Amino acid sequence: MRIRKIAIDRVRVFREIGIYRSIKYILTRPIVILRSVIMKATHIYENIWVGSAEDANNFIGIKISVRGEDVDQEPDGREAISLLQMIYKGTDKEVKLLINDLVNKIDNANNKGATLVHCSAGIDRSPFAIMCWLVIKKGFNTGEAYGIIKGNRPFILEHYEWVDILRKKGIILRSIL
Repeated sequence: MRIRKIAIDRVRVFREIGIYRSIKYILTRPIVILRSVIMKATHIYENIWVGSAEDANNFIGIKISVRGEDVDQEPDGREAISLLQMIYKGTDKEVKLLINDLVNKIDNANNKGATLVHCSAGIDRSPFAIMCWLVIKKGFNTGEAYGIIKGNRPFILEHYEWVDILRKKGIILRSIL
């Protein structure tokens, strides 16, 4: 049953990106081929897309970069939001301001049109940023938010330890943890 579900999920993903192959072909190819094909900007919710830094070069619309280090701008002048250092090292007030700033920027961009939230690979920080936006602005709990993201981009990393830090700081209250 599990193999059938994986096959159906892979067929669905391949159909969405315009590649039609048999289930046998999909199941017999290494995951590396799948990853290289699937790793494109992915629509998540409303006008929000998630992707990698490479996807940002080809995306037409608003781009928000979620960085691990402390920078305000990408080399090409796009706005960047530092996330990881602040979550682990920032005070409760600093983290709350950063997350609220991040969520507000995503929300404002969503209201203006197609928006790509990206990090270097599109599987780590950017899905987490979109999860924060879905929880804080759209009223989902963390499980529902990750379910929406993972349903559209199945290879994301779920950082429940980051969610736990934000919950302890009082930023995310609708957590399933």
